[in-house]
Amino acid sequence: MVYENDIVPELDEKLRSDFEKNKESNRQIAELDSKLSNGGTYRDAEAYAYEMGEALTKTFKDNLSSETLPDGKMYYNIFMRTVDPMIRETYKDATAAATKAQANVNEAAGLHVKVKEAVLNDDRLHTMVNILTNNDAQYDDVSWVVEDKITNIIQSAVDDTMKANADFHAKMGMSPKIVREAESKCCEWCKDLAGTYEYPLDSDEEMVYHRHANCRCVVEYYPGDGKVQNAHDKTWRNAVAESEKQQRIEADKQGSEKNTEKYSRKIISADLRRERGYGVLNEYYEDATPKRGLLFTNRDMMRLRMLKKLKPLSYCLIHSVVKLC
Repeated sequence: MVYENDIVPELDEKLRSDFEKNKESNRQIAELDSKLSNGGTYRDAEAYAYEMGEALTKTFKDNLSSETLPDGKMYYNIFMRTVDPMIRETYKDATAAATKAQANVNEAAGLHVKVKEAVLNDDRLHTMVNILTNNDAQYDDVSWVVEDKITNIIQSAVDDTMKANADFHAKMGMSPKIVREAESKCCEWCKDLAGTYEYPLDSDEEMVYHRHANCRCVVEYYPGDGKVQNAHDKTWRNAVAESEKQQRIEADKQGSEKNTEKYSRKIISADLRRERGYGVLNEYYEDATPKRGLLFTNRDMMRLRMLKKLKPLSYCLIHSVVKLC
């Protein structure tokens, strides 16, 4: 919807144009994107997200102010039609970078499992919009939240992706490790969080994924080799291989059940065959529709018996099984 004296269309175009220019002028963004497509790690994904967040922050700082906004304020409808979509799109872009990193981690560890994608926590945006759209405040008085929050939100795409995949691998029975490295001259809070964390994590250890504004600590993920030790007999098993095998078994089972339910089969016992004096083909043609139907051999019956869909073959004299159409 376009309102009278609506500044959004022009403002949105200017914001997006400047954002593209800011990305293009940042050589690191292109280099990191290329690196992630060729074996990059979470360290590269975090750097990519940081640079993307900084480019978006600069875009908003250069174009949003009390002077450029109506009444000097960031109204809710302006935020939702300009700032909000660009944050979500950039978060999604950073998530794509993180999934590349996770795919590289999986490949290096020999894990053939699907990468889990992060989902933006709307609470992070709610805090920002509540501050910026305060009708009693001029934009310049609350614009600090843009500098504090934008890059942090985009960085969270990488940490959220890592957490989603570590949680997933832990549920598979693996023992993921999260390693957090504090940057030089970091704050005491970050120093306390630095270290190696092994799953399962308690509520305090979950803080390893958290960041404050302008945090440049590096968080890396190590899924291990996919092997899990039995707590009782101390034997080792490959959790990933077992998961893949179980998925194949379930898929085969579902397919076999559908085929079994689809067909109507007639099994003629030895006693009935002797009583009637003719073979299974006679029984089939007695009710069959001409030129329709399919005969199943003893080999088919063995497979059905293994699936426990039929009584043991010792009870039946099977020459063929009929699928009636």
